[in-house]
Amino acid sequence: MKGPDGFMQAYNVQVAVNELQLIVAQAVTLPKTATRVERMTRKLLTKAGAAVYARRKTIVEPVLGQIKQARGFRQFLLRGVAKVQGEWALVCTTHNILKLYRLCT
Repeated sequence: MKGPDGFMQAYNVQVAVNELQLIVAQAVTLPKTATRVERMTRKLLTKAGAAVYARRKTIVEPVLGQIKQARGFRQFLLRGVAKVQGEWALVCTTHNILKLYRLCT
């Protein structure tokens, strides 16, 4: 990427843009008429909001990925909300039992 002082790496440019967005987001207050999307965008541009949002990676999503990848669970086999809830409870129970089994061995 060509900059005013020569070529720059795209990563460095992106880091600078992100830092500038953080500074602007912290300086600007949203009006009370802001939409939910605007409020969430503003929240994600702050350091505190980005930190809270980043915790999602460590809380639930790895478990869903493990169930999907390791167990091969891609779709529900039954129909109806009650049956799907029961099937999901069974999948989660087997996942937890396998975790306990690995801890004990």
